[in-house]
Order: sequence, then C-alpha cells, then structure tokens
Amino acid sequence: MTMTRHWRIGAAALLALCGAGCGAATATNAVVNSVVSPNPVVAQAPGDGGLQWVAAFTLTLNETAGLGATVTAANAVVYEASAGIITSTLAPEDVLIQVNATGNKIAANGSLPIEYRISYTAPNGGRAVLVKITVSVTDDNGASTSGFVNVNVT
Repeated sequence: MTMTRHWRIGAAALLALCGAGCGAATATNAVVNSVVSPNPVVAQAPGDGGLQWVAAFTLTLNETAGLGATVTAANAVVYEASAGIITSTLAPEDVLIQVNATGNKIAANGSLPIEYRISYTAPNGGRAVLVKITVSVTDDNGASTSGFVNVNVT
C-alpha cells in the first residue's frame, strides 16, 4: 500500500478547479504527485546515534503533466503523535534525519525518489511519530509552489 498526495503548480490548479466549463485546458505548469513507501512506516529499534527508534521510507515525487520541475526544498519535521494527532515537536537533540537523493530535478513525466532514514527518541518513550515533509518546487516555466506530505510512523 502507498500513500499518495497531489499538488499542482500555478495555473494548472485553476484549470483543475475550473473543469470543462472553462474551455480547453492546456498543461502549462508541472503537476507533482508524491508517494510514500512503505506505507505504513514501522519504526524499528535501535535507532542511529544512540536514539531509540529508526524509521526508513522513500518519498517519490512524480511529474505527470509533461513539464519538468526542480525541487528547491524538502524540509522534514518530526512530531510526537498519538493516533496521527500531533502532540509536540521533538527536540533537535532527539532527532537525526538522514536524506539521500540523486539530484533535485524531476524530468517531464519523470520521478525523483528521496530516501529518508529518521532516528528519534520520543519524550513519551513510544515509537508513534508523524513526519511532516514540506516540499517546494519550481517548474521549467518558472512557476513555484509547495505542498506537504504527512508520514505516520508506528
């Protein structure tokens, strides 16, 4: 099972909302979808750097409108969570985020996998956390946007 999020850049979002009543739609902006695998993400012990847990997953960004895009930021924040509800942000000394990407360019109709390995110790000692990844992209026509993906870790 995978978790998928979609966001559009610039005018493409307006065209998607406008529908058939607005005339012919031409893709002038990139459309980026995100998929997290595995899903669900299950933490294992022990984590790296003396931390209690480690969660590993891949965030894959896919461009589907035929226009390339560049990832300008991918910022992960780890929150303590209960049943997916954020209860607090983990302190910096309680989190180690390791990221591996082959580059920052998503080719037209292409994909970019970003591997995450997140070690952490939650204040309550549990392993349930929520990782919120905010991704900013600029398409090849210069339009920019951002979106986020929530990754539940059990």
